[in-house]
Amino acid sequence: MQYIFSLYLKNTLFCLISLLIIHFSCFAQDEASARIEEYVQKGENKNAMNEALKIAKSLHEQKRDREALLFYEKASEISEQVNDLSLRAKAYEELGDAYYRNNSADKAIRCLNTSALYYANVGAAQSQTSVINRIGYTERTKKKNYDAAIKHFKRALQIAQQNNIFSSQLKSYELLEATYTEKGDTQNAQVYRSLISELKKAPNSEKISKIDVELQATQEQLEALRTTNESQKKELQSKIVLFEKEKNKLNKELTARADSLENANYEAKMAESKAMAESEERKRIQTQLYFSFGGMILLLIFSGFLFSLYRSRNIANKKLAEQNIQIKKQADELERKGNELHREKEKSERLLLNILPAKVAEELKDKNYTTPRHYEMVTVLFTDFKGFTSIAEQMTPEEIIRELNMIFSEFDRICKEYRLEKIKTIGDAYMCAGGIPEPNSTNPIDAVNAALEMQNYMRVLAEQKQMRGEHFFELRLGINTGPVVAGVVGESKFAYDIWGDTVNLASRMESGGEPGRVNISDHTYELVKEHFDCMYRGKISVKNKGEVNMYFVNHKKWW
Repeated sequence: MQYIFSLYLKNTLFCLISLLIIHFSCFAQDEASARIEEYVQKGENKNAMNEALKIAKSLHEQKRDREALLFYEKASEISEQVNDLSLRAKAYEELGDAYYRNNSADKAIRCLNTSALYYANVGAAQSQTSVINRIGYTERTKKKNYDAAIKHFKRALQIAQQNNIFSSQLKSYELLEATYTEKGDTQNAQVYRSLISELKKAPNSEKISKIDVELQATQEQLEALRTTNESQKKELQSKIVLFEKEKNKLNKELTARADSLENANYEAKMAESKAMAESEERKRIQTQLYFSFGGMILLLIFSGFLFSLYRSRNIANKKLAEQNIQIKKQADELERKGNELHREKEKSERLLLNILPAKVAEELKDKNYTTPRHYEMVTVLFTDFKGFTSIAEQMTPEEIIRELNMIFSEFDRICKEYRLEKIKTIGDAYMCAGGIPEPNSTNPIDAVNAALEMQNYMRVLAEQKQMRGEHFFELRLGINTGPVVAGVVGESKFAYDIWGDTVNLASRMESGGEPGRVNISDHTYELVKEHFDCMYRGKISVKNKGEVNMYFVNHKKWW
C-alpha cells in the first residue's frame, strides 16, 4: 500500500512540474512575440528580425524545431521590410535550414534559392556557394534526386573556382564524391576522391583553413563592434583586408593545382578508357574470326543438304511469304490505327483536364453533360496589374506574353499548393476560387495565404527588376467569401465558371484595393480574423454596391 501511494505521489509531482514547464515556456514565447511586435510597431525591423532569429535558435537548441520554425518564418517575413540584402539572405538561409529539419524539402529548397539570389546580389560568393551546396544536399538526402544534387554541387564548384575560394571548392568536391558513391557511379566517385586526396596534401591547404578561421573570427568581432568606436573598427577592417589578400593568393595557387589535377585525372581516365576500348575491339575481332571460320566449315557440310531442300520448298515458301507480307501489312495498319485512336483519346482527356476540374471532367465523360451546383461557402480571389496598359506599350508583344506566362505560372503553382481552383484569365486579370469543386471549410484561410504568397512573389520580382533597371508590374488583389453557383458553359468550347453576387463583390474588392496589398471584404474578415492581422479601412464606396466594409491583411498571426 505504501509503495502504491509513493508511486502515485511521484507521478503527480512529475505531471505538475511538466505543466509548469509548459506554462512558463508558453509565457516566454508570448513575451518574445510581444517584443518582436513592439520592434515592428516602432519601425525597428532589423531589431525585430534579429530578435526573432535569436528566439528561433534558442528553441532549436532546446530541440523544439516546430516552434522554432514559426519564428524563423516570422524573421524572413520581417526581413522583406529591411533594406539590407545580406540580412534578408541570412533570414532565408536560416528558414531553409529550419524547413530541412522539419522535413519540408520543397520549402527548404525555395528558401535557400532565395537566399542564394540575395547573396549573389551583394557579391557574397562564399556564402552563395555554401547555400547552393545545401540545396544539393537537400535534393540528395530528402528527395534522393541525385542528378539535381550533382547539378547544384557543380554550380557551387564553378562559382568557387571563378572567385578562387579554395575551401568552398574542396567542400563541393567532397559532396560530389559522396553523391556519386551513393548513386553507385564508382568511376566518377574515384575521380573526385583522388582530387580531394591530392588537394589535402597541398602545402598551403592547412594554412588557408587557419586563415578562414581567423577571418571568420575577425568578421564576427567587427559585427559585434558595429556600434563601438571607429578606431577599433578600422583596425579590424585592415586586418580583414590583409587576411583576404593572403587568402586570395593561396586560393589562386590551390585552385590552379586543383584544375591541373582535374585535367590530369581526366586525361588518365580517357587514356584508360581508350586502352580498354582497343582491348575489347581486339577480343571482338578475334571472336568474330573464330565464329566465321566455324561457320564456313558448317556451311560446307550442310550446303548440299540445304540446296536440295531449297529446290523442293522454294515455291511453297514464296507463296507463304507473299501471304505473310499481306497479313503483316494488314496487322500493321490495324495497329497504327489503334495507336492513333489511343493517342487521340489521351490527348482529348489531357485537354479536358486542362480546361475542367477532374471531378467535373469525369461527370462530363460519364453523362455527356454536367449539372450546375450551388455552394454555400466559396472564397473568390481576383488580381489585376496597376497601369498594365501604359507599361505594356513600352514592351514588345513577345515580352508581354513571356512576362504574363511567367507570373501566371507561379500563380498556378500557388493555387495548387493551397487547394484553389483556377477559373480563368482575362488579359492581365487572374481569377481563382477555393471550396470548389470539392467543398471545404478552410477555403477563406487558404485563399488569404495564397494571396500573401502572390504579393510576396511580385514584391521580390519587382526588386530584382528594379536592380536591373527593367519595367515591373504592381498587383492589386481582392477577396470575398459567400455562396456561388458553379458549372460548365458552352457546347463547342467548354469553360468551367462561377456566378453570383459573391463573384461581383470579389471583383470590387480588387478594384478598390491598393497595389501590393491584400484587400478583403467583411464576409472574409469574419472567417479569417483569428488567423491574420488585419487593418480596417472603413466603408468604401464601390460600383453598384454602395458603401461596403473593407480590410487590408497585414500578415499571418504568430501568437
